[in-house]
Amino acid sequence: MTAVTGAGRVAMKVDGINPRRMRRGQALVALNSWRFVSVIDVRLKMLDKSGMPARELVLHIGSAGIPAHVRHLGPSVARLTLRSPLPLRIGDSGLLHDPQRHLVVAGVTVLDILPPDLRLGGAMVERAVELSKRDITTDGMQELRRRGMVRRSDLVAMGCTVPRAPSVGGVAV
Repeated sequence: MTAVTGAGRVAMKVDGINPRRMRRGQALVALNSWRFVSVIDVRLKMLDKSGMPARELVLHIGSAGIPAHVRHLGPSVARLTLRSPLPLRIGDSGLLHDPQRHLVVAGVTVLDILPPDLRLGGAMVERAVELSKRDITTDGMQELRRRGMVRRSDLVAMGCTVPRAPSVGGVAV
């Protein structure tokens, strides 16, 4: 058995799986250690000085290129809604590409893979302020303080350390 670490890229022959269900750029991940997500909050590092007028861009992260709807929350933070779910963790980084202008417009760093709903009044402004102050950390205790309660499996999926905190039914409190 060969081990691949980090963001290594490999080619594999997988027996017993219909090849039509597989496509180039898919990630092979450990069972129960990742969550495939389609809504994420990110920090933006603008590369194109003319701004990011397009709301439909392509997120390049790992070996995937996925269309993404961009919802700006504040000057340096956004919510991305991905057309296809990806296995992502806090701290993952990628690029936003504008296919219309053939231009990379921003770098992104994943801040949250399980973001809250923003439909409540004022929630978007509060979220923008909170995200703009957030450090990129995988400290499980900090995530637990921020959320109040979180499942241990969610901490693992986020890539956070799992604190030795009291739990009830797999939920850290």
